Amino acid sequence: MRVGLQDSGLAPLAQLRGGLKVASMGGASSYWLPDHMVGIVPRAMWQRKYNTAAKVVPSVDAFLEPMTTLGWLSKKSRRMHLQLGTSVTSASRRNPAVTAQAFATLHLLTHGRAVLGIGTGVRENNEPYGVEWTRPVAQFEEAVAVIRALWESEGAPVSRDGTWWPLRNALFDVPTYKGTRPPIWIAAQGPRMLDIAGRYGDGWLPMLSFSAPSDGWAPLETPKGYGERLHAVRSAAADAGRDPAAITASGWFFVITGPTAGVVDDLLATPVARLLALGLPADAWAKFGAVHPLGPGFTGGQDLLPHLIDEETALAYAERVPDGLLAAALFAGTPKELAERFAEYTDQGLQHPVLLNGSLLCSLKKGAPSFLSMVSLLRRLRRIKAA
Repeated sequence: MRVGLQDSGLAPLAQLRGGLKVASMGGASSYWLPDHMVGIVPRAMWQRKYNTAAKVVPSVDAFLEPMTTLGWLSKKSRRMHLQLGTSVTSASRRNPAVTAQAFATLHLLTHGRAVLGIGTGVRENNEPYGVEWTRPVAQFEEAVAVIRALWESEGAPVSRDGTWWPLRNALFDVPTYKGTRPPIWIAAQGPRMLDIAGRYGDGWLPMLSFSAPSDGWAPLETPKGYGERLHAVRSAAADAGRDPAAITASGWFFVITGPTAGVVDDLLATPVARLLALGLPADAWAKFGAVHPLGPGFTGGQDLLPHLIDEETALAYAERVPDGLLAAALFAGTPKELAERFAEYTDQGLQHPVLLNGSLLCSLKKGAPSFLSMVSLLRRLRRIKAA
């Protein structure tokens, strides 16, 4: 099975070299960066007394611009033949013509190794910056349609109506790389987004940690729920006259790992790790008999604004996390345990998972062994036969 590794994308730039080394040692096929302005952990908690990683990474919100950084990485990763992509960029924060231009350029720089991972984005990276956040799915569909229209224009003027980005004799003449454009991998979970992924996407890249309510299906973070939604994506592709089997079945996994179960448990017990539970929807908390601190109707990470939470409040929220919630919601375990769990997803069609090592976000001291654990996990996943 092909497998991808996502870096945190945080400054300083030097820490990216560590991620590339793990990808190289583990035999990863792809390398990804997030497109964030704000992190998922309250910045008030990013202090050395909670995680000594704050000494190495001074800010948990200092995200490097991904497309520029991927261009920098293109030469450094060429011998590894890594695909380079965003996991994922927001459709609304940039004009889609600019996104189309950036990724067409990146595709040339990488000699055909770019992947446009794209989704609606989340509130924290849009609303504070003046981006409209009332109809993110509708905006997303129009943005992807614009990107496709420009990429397929062959240099001819493009005109199309639109609510947000109408085109009027718009030119797009960035050349292809040997006749190809970057594949578009779409982060989709709900019914409308799954339909869009089937009609426009070359890959499906849902977030299997911190997933939204299940819309009548089995939870996305279960193999059954993954398989149900993959079927929906491929059915939409078939209905649109596209080849369903040509869509790469991927998924984004937030991994907490270590050499032993004890190390993993210690990581999950840290205050920073416990605060990751704020990104889970209220119904995930309810399954453990608890009410989400942000309300019983809270939808999860897509609506979280963590940078507004102060230290005292964050610590109080961490105390309210029920036992077992994080272990059930995240992909936590030893490499052997996680490989066995991933095998259940390949039985449902998973072909190319993308993993983020969240262990160091929890604790530098306790998470340091996760470097070798991630290498082991990547190697184990490569030995699994994809569907």
